[in-house]
Amino acid sequence: MDEARRVFGDLPGLIFDGRNFFDPALVRSLGLEYHAIGRGEVPREVGAGSAG
Repeated sequence: MDEARRVFGDLPGLIFDGRNFFDPALVRSLGLEYHAIGRGEVPREVGAGSAG
């Protein structure tokens, strides 16, 4: 969480990313709750060898 405070300052641990600027995995790895506006979440099963 110290890294998150260094990057994002004294935020309450919740980020709404309206421009999809941040990498969701990185932000979550820093212990923050992340919500991207307009970016769909891709389930891990999709794209892992499926021909569609």
